[in-house]
Amino acid sequence: KVYKAAAAAGEDPQAFCDRISKRFSDAWSVLKIGNDDFIRTTDTRHKEIVVGILQAVHDNGDVYYDEYEGQYCVGCERFMTDRDLVDGKCRDHHTVPEQRREGNYFFRMEKYRQWLVDHIKANPAFIRPEGYRNEVLSMLSESIGDLSISRPVERVPWGIPLPWDDKHVTYV
Repeated sequence: KVYKAAAAAGEDPQAFCDRISKRFSDAWSVLKIGNDDFIRTTDTRHKEIVVGILQAVHDNGDVYYDEYEGQYCVGCERFMTDRDLVDGKCRDHHTVPEQRREGNYFFRMEKYRQWLVDHIKANPAFIRPEGYRNEVLSMLSESIGDLSISRPVERVPWGIPLPWDDKHVTYV
């Protein structure tokens, strides 16, 4: 979305994000909201942490490459199943998803689903407010599949390059 929004605004993605980010940081002052830190996806320290986590997860064997094909909602930035659609359209954007085939790297989320459920239940303050906690637990009550963590650079040139494959970026 960032790349497309920047192109539509006639701006470089970094300049576009700089402009939008400033509006957010200015809003905190206007609203008299304090914060200990304001970090952006493009900050060097953020990129270093993301790359470190991705490399550790990869080294642990919890990342794999696969190709898949399906219905992709550009607005949601995700593939959808038939149960996600209403009359063949995204329920949030009311658009017909595009048919796409793409290769991505995936995190073995399903391997950790039960661990995550147990952790959330054992630590009620982990997700607040309680309504969100219940929503997450409901989502995790069924198989959710593995999580796509990359996009090909040729389609999404905006992101953090994967440390083991510079032809893919992660988007955070």
